[in-house]
Amino acid sequence: MTATVHACLGACAARVTRDPALAFALGLVSHCALDMVPHSDYQKPAWAVLDIVTAAVLIAGCWNSGFGSRAAVAGTIGAVLPDVEVVLSHLSGGNVTGVFPTHSGFLPHGKMRGPAAFLVQAAVGASALAMALGVV
Repeated sequence: MTATVHACLGACAARVTRDPALAFALGLVSHCALDMVPHSDYQKPAWAVLDIVTAAVLIAGCWNSGFGSRAAVAGTIGAVLPDVEVVLSHLSGGNVTGVFPTHSGFLPHGKMRGPAAFLVQAAVGASALAMALGVV
């Protein structure tokens, strides 16, 4: 999944707990769960940059919001952090081995191609953002 989708679900942690440490842990667990859902990853670096900026804006929005800001920020960071090793791997030409369970092969990393892959991520991201904002 994209960093933005991970961040949206991580922000939901603030709806479960106001404790930043627990929200961070829930963010990590949510990353694992989302990685196992079939999806596609970026094909072009420009999309990755746009996604990272969008996720950073979401994290900043959580910090400035009234819905458990520290827990929301911790949840979003926990949810996005595992993909730092993916970025490092791409930047190093594949010389960084993943240690996160869905990046190392310990747990399956769902794969999907075509328009359905985009629709899955859009639906999951929109649903998670609606939950984080308390709309649903």
